[in-house]
Amino acid sequence: MRVLKREIPYTYGEWTKFVFFGDLHLGSKLFSRSNFERNVIDAYKNDKSTYFIDMGDGMDCIIAQGGDRRYKASLMDPKYVGIDDPIDAQIRDYAEMLQPIKDRLLCIVDSNHHGTILERCGTDPTKRLAYLLWPDKAEERYLGESGFLYLNFICHSSTGKQLTHGSTGRGFRGKTISLCHGFGNSGGKTDGGTMTTLGRDANFYEADWHAYGHNHRLQSWDRIKIGINHTKERIVSKKEIVLNTGTYMKAFTDDAVSTYPERRRMAPNELGHIELDIRFATARNPSLGKKNKHGSKTEWYEEIRHYKRSVL
Repeated sequence: MRVLKREIPYTYGEWTKFVFFGDLHLGSKLFSRSNFERNVIDAYKNDKSTYFIDMGDGMDCIIAQGGDRRYKASLMDPKYVGIDDPIDAQIRDYAEMLQPIKDRLLCIVDSNHHGTILERCGTDPTKRLAYLLWPDKAEERYLGESGFLYLNFICHSSTGKQLTHGSTGRGFRGKTISLCHGFGNSGGKTDGGTMTTLGRDANFYEADWHAYGHNHRLQSWDRIKIGINHTKERIVSKKEIVLNTGTYMKAFTDDAVSTYPERRRMAPNELGHIELDIRFATARNPSLGKKNKHGSKTEWYEEIRHYKRSVL
């Protein structure tokens, strides 16, 4: 299990966005490429304060050559049928699709569809994708199927100058994200089952945000934990956020061809992704017992919001 670290610049009072997407399944006829490109690539590519996390299974990787019992030619994108190297083609096309955002793509999580190719064919689609996107920094972006991503927020002034602990006392903030592509059916058909299964798993990992993929469900919720402030000897609360990061793969067809979700009678899913925004700011608080060194009664705070960005 790896730990990756990224430095994230921010300016007080301005929002920084994190887009969690995954389970696109490029290579399947059910992948809604137009919706993904419009709602993720085109919507955020010019916003320099937006960063991305790929939760895995970006490529479908179900091919005839792999002997996969899930293979059904009628459900494959015709582009990848009748060629000798469908995995190579999917990796190239996926990398090309991510080109506009690759510099702000913080990491890629490995996943079960990609792992099937590694087990059966002896080649790792996720790692090959990372080397294609970042030839010199692939190992810094490749997480594995689970791990931690630590975000070190570094404050910049409105003029772009980096502030340090010495100049502000508040120059650096940190957030830990526990990332896992998913496991099993991750909760089954019910909303409560999903929340219970992922919530229980999150209990074992110390993090501020917990993100999961795999089950194609699009959900996010808060959890409050109670602890103590050792310095002030009082009760404090801490918010944790659990994210179920969705899919851009349709579950059903408009014809008589049965999909895997249809055969398993799985719950219908929305298409979409999760956006999580954070900003750090200061505000006047007249109730403070003393003024700060600048003579004003202000305090630091953070604000977090998270959304389902759904298509259907």
